[in-house]
Amino acid sequence: MGVLNNMIDQRIHLLRENMKKAGIDTVWIINPENRRYLSGFSAEDLMYTESSGSLLITLAEAILITDKRYQGMAQKEACGFDVIFVEESPFLTLCKLLKRLNSKVLGIEETYLSYGQYRYLKKAVKEEGIALRVRALKDMILKMRLIKDSAELKDIRKACKITSSIMKAIKGHLRPGLREREMVWIIKEMAYHRGIDAFSFPPIVASGPNSAIPHASSGNRKIRDGEPVIVDIGVKVNGYCSDMTRTFFLGAPKREFKKIYEIVSHAQKEAIKKILPGITCKEADSISRNIIEQNGYGPYFVHSLGHGLGLCAHELPRLSKKEESLLKEGMVVTIEPGIYIPKRGGVRIEDTAVITKRGLRLLTDPFDPLKE
Repeated sequence: MGVLNNMIDQRIHLLRENMKKAGIDTVWIINPENRRYLSGFSAEDLMYTESSGSLLITLAEAILITDKRYQGMAQKEACGFDVIFVEESPFLTLCKLLKRLNSKVLGIEETYLSYGQYRYLKKAVKEEGIALRVRALKDMILKMRLIKDSAELKDIRKACKITSSIMKAIKGHLRPGLREREMVWIIKEMAYHRGIDAFSFPPIVASGPNSAIPHASSGNRKIRDGEPVIVDIGVKVNGYCSDMTRTFFLGAPKREFKKIYEIVSHAQKEAIKKILPGITCKEADSISRNIIEQNGYGPYFVHSLGHGLGLCAHELPRLSKKEESLLKEGMVVTIEPGIYIPKRGGVRIEDTAVITKRGLRLLTDPFDPLKE
């Protein structure tokens, strides 16, 4: 906990510097990932409308607002935060604190706060007679989360190691007649046996024509010989995500999909080899996209090359063909080119990597199921 507490102190310090630049004296944090990033408080929201807590951070104070169900967890995890328990309405508790803190400009997570929550906030502010201006934080905290510190990288590495272990074991379980959902159940059993906290997203097992849908829902379809089977897995360790995809074949792949597999594999390897800090996300995407286009499959690469990874399975940066932001050392990204032929099938290969000063360092195992 000592290392984590030190990291959180650094994050709060950086947040306060950003608040000063933006002319904001108080921020209210309700997004679960941002809340955990800034405080260490790991409780999960039961649903969108029932939060386990929020943070109120000023230039001098840091407060966790929660209820007594989370008392032990809050006191253990949110070190350095004053813990306030909600006695009445969460919004009334919030506004009483804003009044005591003499807050003038409140930064909110405008993409996460619902319209209903915003109305409750405005009503409570009015009832308490607070002269308060509200401003959007925009990407302030998401941009802080772009560069991973040593504590974050340790957890992501562990998540990637577990995911790689599961993925390498899958080939031994695939067989003709096995339903996609049955394979998902096997994956879940292997993952929890290896000590994960949770999944980053529901595991995807998509066979035959279903593999032409990038984010397919695993169903009752039975896996058949010779067809592609896309398996996409992400797990969480201490809240941090992994993300990895492999395309398997039972027996020898058909000629069409063997060719597609080789193109996708080459496109991914070239991106891994050539991505460096300082290039734009757009330039990174073009490395794989150009190879796929040159081989005549451009229209069938329907998503971006990759995305950032951390407390969320999908976060900044976006390695898309339009994104101009620069890649920097310390970012964790996925590299996942794919080709999807409607009604026939698809191929995707995905690994997670950290950007170093010399280029990408893979965190997932780059094994090739067609060769092993």
